[in-house]
Amino acid sequence: MGPRAKLLLGICALSCVVGWGAYRIEFVQRNSAPAPVSSAQQGPGSTAPIPMHPPAAADDPRVAARLAAVEEDASIRLAVRFDKNRVVFLTSDGDALAVDTKKLRSLGESIAKYGAGSLWEPDDELQAREPKLFSAATVGDQWQLQISGSSQTPVTIRRAVVADPGCDTRVGFLAEVDPAHQTELDSASSPYFLISKDAVSASPGEKLPGIGPLEDWKATPELRLLIGQQLQKEMQTELASIREKAASEYVRSSAVDEAGQSWTEKWEGFDAKLARGEGKLDYDLQAFRLTPDGVPRLHARAKWALDGVTAFLMSAWFRSEPTLALQFSDTSESEHLRYYGFLGDLTNVDAMGTILNVFDPHRDSRGELLIFHQGWGGYDIGLFQYTDAGLTPSAVSFNVGCD
Repeated sequence: MGPRAKLLLGICALSCVVGWGAYRIEFVQRNSAPAPVSSAQQGPGSTAPIPMHPPAAADDPRVAARLAAVEEDASIRLAVRFDKNRVVFLTSDGDALAVDTKKLRSLGESIAKYGAGSLWEPDDELQAREPKLFSAATVGDQWQLQISGSSQTPVTIRRAVVADPGCDTRVGFLAEVDPAHQTELDSASSPYFLISKDAVSASPGEKLPGIGPLEDWKATPELRLLIGQQLQKEMQTELASIREKAASEYVRSSAVDEAGQSWTEKWEGFDAKLARGEGKLDYDLQAFRLTPDGVPRLHARAKWALDGVTAFLMSAWFRSEPTLALQFSDTSESEHLRYYGFLGDLTNVDAMGTILNVFDPHRDSRGELLIFHQGWGGYDIGLFQYTDAGLTPSAVSFNVGCD
């Protein structure tokens, strides 16, 4: 390989690394929704059903709670299960803590795969050196643990900890569930929760539709066929934009060396085949109740394969009633597939994120999704409010990255 080819290959590899770093911003921008349109604004022909209960009034305290949360949900944090009756949450917001954990007493490892890792007991010297970090919570205080969209329980802060969620060390706290509420924690289907100092409750006597996954919901063969048809149509619509964005990358990759030329020809061929409707479509499907109208929303993670290679990825949300309707989609991972030398793993639908849990933190029957994304050299977990126009990011975000 000549000097020029090596330089071009290096530029391509660097652009891929930078591309992944920018991806999280891109994901938020592509999925962020404008303000939802009310049924009065939708005009004639709207199929929006009458809500199961009237929307919250302007003076409803839940409205103020959501407006405050949109600006800054600083009091709500990700918590993960540590063991049978304790959870752990980190408070240093990604700031690495300079500490030699070999000198600290080990407390064990969290049973949750992500979000905490190994824990240690901080010594007096460390706590004196970082008083601000260790004062984010007070031992003995009671916080609220949101277990799911319909379940929450009080927990008591028991001790400060040092945690290694991956690649760095951070400050956190262990909180314990009261034995009287242990059954609520035992019933949790996910080890990932939200924790906060305060909780918003429903109005007295008000019954809200349970927010969360619909575990018993099953798609009929006819519905799966319709979803497949709409996914295919959406893929071919979005493909034109994907090809346009990939054009400059194809030019760069073909100029690197023979391997780059071969890669470019392969992907240009894939694009042509997809445009003709070729490619084996496979998708998984989950149903959730996320909105005040109670109508199930369906989340599909789809991939199209050609010659055994993943050639297109798309995440899509559908409204299931009164007729199946595609609400919005995200094809950004298909752009990353078309980066020559991209270092991430985009071979299956998990690349588009995994929903870890669903919450209703403001008790307004508007579901918020805790979504995990595996990146190159790290991962992130973020909380997004669902709307029919897209996913709205909150301030609740947990990131781990390795250099």
